[in-house]
Amino acid sequence: MNTPTLTKAERANIAHLYDLIISHTTSIADLKQSKKSLHQILNKHCIDCWQILEHKNGVAAVLKTVATETDVKRLVELIRVIGHMSYYFKAPLEFNREMKGLILHWLVHESGSVRDTAKRLIGSWRLHDGLHQKDPAPLVIEFITELVVLIHKHTPADVLVPVEQRPPSVYKSLLLAYEEIVRGLTTENFVASKPDLQIIVLHEVFEPVYDRSTQIPLLWSVHQCEAATLSKSAKLAEEAAARLQFFLEQATFTTKEIINIRSHLSVANTPTDQELVIEHIVLLASEKQIIPHLLGPIVREIQLITNHTVRNQKGVSYTYTLVSARTAWTEDKRPIGINWNDWSQYLFSVHAAIDGFFNDFVSAETEKLAAMYKRIARYTSMSDEGSDHAEDILNLRAQMLDCCSIAHHILDWLLQESPNFTTKTPEKLAAICYGVVYEKNQGVVPYTTKELAAFGLWKAAGSIRYSVLTVTMLLEEVIADPTLLMTVQAIDLMAETKEDDEAIVVSSPLGTINDVYLRFYVVVSSSQSISIVDHARLRRVCDAEAAAGTCVVESTLPYSTYAVLLLGLHYDVPPQTIIDNIIIAANGTKPFLRFHFLMTNTHVPSQKEIDAYLKSLR
Repeated sequence: MNTPTLTKAERANIAHLYDLIISHTTSIADLKQSKKSLHQILNKHCIDCWQILEHKNGVAAVLKTVATETDVKRLVELIRVIGHMSYYFKAPLEFNREMKGLILHWLVHESGSVRDTAKRLIGSWRLHDGLHQKDPAPLVIEFITELVVLIHKHTPADVLVPVEQRPPSVYKSLLLAYEEIVRGLTTENFVASKPDLQIIVLHEVFEPVYDRSTQIPLLWSVHQCEAATLSKSAKLAEEAAARLQFFLEQATFTTKEIINIRSHLSVANTPTDQELVIEHIVLLASEKQIIPHLLGPIVREIQLITNHTVRNQKGVSYTYTLVSARTAWTEDKRPIGINWNDWSQYLFSVHAAIDGFFNDFVSAETEKLAAMYKRIARYTSMSDEGSDHAEDILNLRAQMLDCCSIAHHILDWLLQESPNFTTKTPEKLAAICYGVVYEKNQGVVPYTTKELAAFGLWKAAGSIRYSVLTVTMLLEEVIADPTLLMTVQAIDLMAETKEDDEAIVVSSPLGTINDVYLRFYVVVSSSQSISIVDHARLRRVCDAEAAAGTCVVESTLPYSTYAVLLLGLHYDVPPQTIIDNIIIAANGTKPFLRFHFLMTNTHVPSQKEIDAYLKSLR
């Protein structure tokens, strides 16, 4: 990237603002305003601010100042300035390395305000490290290693006191910092493989939570459930067992084999036991030459049964769903303040709504089929009309039960990974879960988005799409086996259409990349100015999409109110799905892009075309 072009006055203003920030005579209010003004200048241009000499010198001066600052309020604000730079502008490695040492230093500061501000800095500090990698970044690993040393050094005698009951202290701040830095699947799995890096954080009520693959304790946390909660959870397990029975029979397991499987499952008390049952079923299916994808619904129901079976240990009754949700991480913080019995009631309500849509839809479609065959009977003398009618209803129920099973599976994953995802009505969230099934199966399902919108009380079918795509992207990051989101019918159809896949030749007027990526020009727009921060978010999301294999990023060109993306889109993925994903992820919780775009793979759009497109949006 070329060195940013700023006026002499702008460069002087940047240097002046940094002088104000580090000056001991600047009031706290003026310091905050200087920080805000500095960001506005840097944000005015789509530039890499780390190439600006005045900015680099200013940051160096702030780092030098915080090392000797003794006024707590001023130190807190200076730490926030540093965090501001780290969050909004991708910092160089040497800056991040220095920040690692400073954060660890501030975490043992005598002031609780300083420690808390330092802890909050961890998220932005690691924002640019370890993303989309199999292992955490080396700096993150170094941070965890040094943090564990500090925790051991400051461990008090009363280690069995839950963290919620501890008064403010260095030890408590270090524990909370540990939970912040290890959050996320990649880091948690890495720590789970390194016993010397594992710290057990004790919460108010506890039971060991294990990594599902290694059975190594990750965190301690469980919650004593109310009797009504336990009863409803047990009912969910029973309903999953009933669906399991259907799917086992559908896959042609014999009665004796099904009884044997149910017997093994009844004594499966841990996730490892569950995996052994699934392994047993897979081996049995292989011997019987059962089509592998018929096992998907079976695996889903076994997971649901394991999730909702009520267990008791050391006098504490719990379910794995509640344990997993209790230890889940949200974007901002660990959701300690959730009322878990209320959360459980919401979970049960959404599961009930999922079944409600299934029952309503099948009932309505059955009536339509009955009316259709009644009309046929009037004009024909078909003797087998009754058998056809019954077969169609059975097929409809089987297809919908597959979709219903996936919706239940999605809900469990969603609310375990994001326990705070409870703001929508149960009917709306149930419709969203079915919408994800629709999205992942390319519409090869019996119902329509219009019917989902009506069930969730949306005004139009298009209104549900944004929520569905948001949840779909979240689940794609966390679900261990994405094929469990596919229906048997959709997988059958995919197998049929891909028989001659190797003979397919893809082409595009704009050319292809690596033979499988079609080159597209995409114009995304905003109703406001696209800042350097916005463009950085957009570019990171494009790179993340490329890491997932759906596209290749050739360039992202920012302009005042729009950006031009030159992408290679995989021929096997709908182009609109990729761009929808990029827009939703880039918007995040602070939307700046319109949910609308101009896309072409026939020619390079002229400025006149782009201007006309933008004008049509006003």
